[in-house]
Amino acid sequence: MMVEVNIPELRVCLARRGYSLRSFARESKISISYLSLIMNEKAMPSPKMAKRIADSLNVDIEDLFTFEYKEA
Repeated sequence: MMVEVNIPELRVCLARRGYSLRSFARESKISISYLSLIMNEKAMPSPKMAKRIADSLNVDIEDLFTFEYKEA
């Protein structure tokens, strides 16, 4: 399964809630380096991590992430 991040929407959600990248990382217990990689599209979060991010921002996971299923 591939996870695509809606970076602009993620940035808006962070800003609306007054989070910096560092403060959000600390609050959601995600390393700042990993969160930075996600924000710069150098890493894609697992579905579990995507859910953690969405839950921490109190938004639906579909607002921030798109899931694509690969055929075997």
